[in-house]
Amino acid sequence: MEEKILKYLEGEVSEVEREAVESWIKESEENRKAYEDYSKIVSASEGAFEGVYFDENRAFDHFKKKLDDLEAASIFINSVEETEEDSKAKKLDKSLFYKIAASLILLVGIFFTYRTFFRTIEFTAELNGQEISLPDESQVWLKKGSTISYNSYFSSRRVFLSGEAFFDVQKRGDTFVVETNNTETEVLGTEFVLNTLNEDKTTLVVVSGKVAFSSGDDESDEKVLLTENEQALYSTSEGLVKSDQLAHKNSWAWKTKVLEYNGASLREVVEDLGKLYDVEIQISNENINDCSFSGTFNKLSLEESVDILEYSMDLSFNTDQEILEVSGKGCN
Repeated sequence: MEEKILKYLEGEVSEVEREAVESWIKESEENRKAYEDYSKIVSASEGAFEGVYFDENRAFDHFKKKLDDLEAASIFINSVEETEEDSKAKKLDKSLFYKIAASLILLVGIFFTYRTFFRTIEFTAELNGQEISLPDESQVWLKKGSTISYNSYFSSRRVFLSGEAFFDVQKRGDTFVVETNNTETEVLGTEFVLNTLNEDKTTLVVVSGKVAFSSGDDESDEKVLLTENEQALYSTSEGLVKSDQLAHKNSWAWKTKVLEYNGASLREVVEDLGKLYDVEIQISNENINDCSFSGTFNKLSLEESVDILEYSMDLSFNTDQEILEVSGKGCN
């Protein structure tokens, strides 16, 4: 009956359940008093529930246990005879009842406050380039299938990444930290791309600003500092390695939807297009692998990009299959 009463007080019962609760209340004076006790406690704790995300089943089980204690105390109180001799004992029992009620309200408030400030927020991208705003106004663009999570309180500006993401971090007095399974990236205010798609490797590309990149091992002091267009790799086998090659903006084309080339091989162009549009593209004639291409694909569809390659390089794309097949006579 406790569950039905609570649902009744919240206005979440069916017509049949409502009639059952009201009939139960009218059955006896004891039931009426018990209902009033439930009503007072729920009313007193209403403010703790606003805007809170929590485990309802766990909360209700905890709440119900306390109410069971309250009901036992209430029945005991009502069973005491009204004699002058027992009046002190009854007052003491009533005091116990209200202490339990106060304890319940306090516990509920603490529980929901904890859930409000310390719950974990998690977001997984269903499409390439999905954007989210963090509590400090930093922006994150996630690659499809990537997940970011952080504490709702966000006092330490610390997030956890699984997958690949482009970060635009707001500059403040404190650092912004990105954790992965095996690395930690610290920044003040900058743009960078972090890739953890390979379980054994994590790559970092700095778009602007300065970034400190280290392993997630607390016992290691190994760290590299990177600036604009620099990149580094961490692997379980080689540790931290700073690359001598400068990063190209095509590395984060999944976010910008822009690919730029100046004398790149067809093999490279086809590979990038496959990653951008999440399709498999194969070159059937090895003689055209190293044919060079110069140009820009600026937020084009796959079909528009294919048309450009066919026209400019005298190629043919077979689009009738799941795998796109590229063929041609050779380089011009």
